[in-house]
Amino acid sequence: MVSYMSLFFSTSIILDLFFMLKNPFSSTDARIRKMTITTFIMSLIFASVGLKLTLLKENQYSRMNLWLFIGVSASNILLGIVIMLFVFWRFRKKGMSQTIKS
Repeated sequence: MVSYMSLFFSTSIILDLFFMLKNPFSSTDARIRKMTITTFIMSLIFASVGLKLTLLKENQYSRMNLWLFIGVSASNILLGIVIMLFVFWRFRKKGMSQTIKS
């Protein structure tokens, strides 16, 4: 469960960076609370499914646990790359937005 929590908290940080750059003046308290609750629930679900798959006697189902973890990890890495490209693009734009100027 701790591994999944680590992955989902990393995803939350990546998404928080995206939302902060998209709307820099919005409140972050509600968003952080939602992401923390979602992270805990998702990690509990994924860890439970992974444990159930591991405890099954067939080798094919046990391997599905590994593929599930790899899938979540790979999607986290892909999301991080996409958001970092967005961050670089956002910071390389010339000038400031009208919202920031006002």
